[in-house]
Amino acid sequence: VLSVHAVNGDVQLLRADRFAAERKTGPPYHALAQPPRAEGEATGRVIDLAAIAGQEVYIVHVTCDDAVERIAAAPARGGRVRGETCPQYLLLDDSLYELPDFEGAKYVLSPPLRKKEDQAALWNALATDQISVVGTDHCAFSFKGQKEMGRDDFRLIPNGLLGIEERMALLFTHGVREGRIDASRWVELCCTNPARIYG
Repeated sequence: VLSVHAVNGDVQLLRADRFAAERKTGPPYHALAQPPRAEGEATGRVIDLAAIAGQEVYIVHVTCDDAVERIAAAPARGGRVRGETCPQYLLLDDSLYELPDFEGAKYVLSPPLRKKEDQAALWNALATDQISVVGTDHCAFSFKGQKEMGRDDFRLIPNGLLGIEERMALLFTHGVREGRIDASRWVELCCTNPARIYG
């Protein structure tokens, strides 16, 4: 299984440089430099290239409806793909980038947080097996001395959030207890499916 973080780096770099040249340097521009449509495009491109190569692909860190649509459509086009999302994309949204006093920098990660509508699409994709895994990496930074390095330029904010320790409890609380998924699906998403996918 080929694991891919589907990002259109050219779009991201060009938009980030343009925002910086326009002196748009705060945390919200981190997200605006990486629009959902670019993630969807990159996801579709990876799926198509993997299908041409006869390769199964595992898309990590799926954040938006556009990417979910590409994953859902893949089998009809001969693609073998599994998607993974993370707790932060299910529970946090891009309004956090607007927090005052540079607090939004605490939520800078890639891909960035998306809209609440994307959260709804992800929850639906988990319930219908369009997204097969809830995983995460753990990439924590201190606000003081680290995230603050990008105070004058969002491109210098270290990207990442913590997440490993909280993953299963968050999915149980906001998935099982709120009726979005049942307990069996919770176990599949966090444990069984990753084990099957990776043998």
